[in-house]
Amino acid sequence: ELPYPALTSCIMCRDRLAAGGKESWHLLDLLFPGPDAEEDADKGSRKGPGLSARRANRAALRRRLRLTDCVDMPGFVPHDRLREFMLSHDILVVPSVVHSNGDRDGIPNVIMEALSNRMPVVATDVCGIAEVIRDGETGLLVPQRDPRALALAVRRMLDDRNRALRMAEA
Repeated sequence: ELPYPALTSCIMCRDRLAAGGKESWHLLDLLFPGPDAEEDADKGSRKGPGLSARRANRAALRRRLRLTDCVDMPGFVPHDRLREFMLSHDILVVPSVVHSNGDRDGIPNVIMEALSNRMPVVATDVCGIAEVIRDGETGLLVPQRDPRALALAVRRMLDDRNRALRMAEA
């Protein structure tokens, strides 16, 4: 039994979050931190001997939560396939965070690409994202590192598809 209603929509998540240079951490680590997730996130690194174990744990977690059929975390998508991805998903989730050393995203291009394809967006209210996503007008914004707020915003978007599309078109 899942602690939430089953999802019937298809969600695309920006899964690797910028943490400075080529270092990054993963969305599932922020939503469901393990014993080393917070320490690694603060260091801004997902490299090292435990990387493959963490990937395996994330894959197992997605299966256990039954998210593999409704949540895609594709990582890099070639530009010639991006529109196809956008059109085959119902919502984009971009949970950017400000790293403890100050590194951050500016305005992720994927947000503007999603909106240009009429794809509703839920994102965190960090950096320049609020210049593109005006909460309740062009998408939904939530505080960074707040999994409950993120989940509620995703549910709001999915529960009222017409409103979500109006925001994406605004």
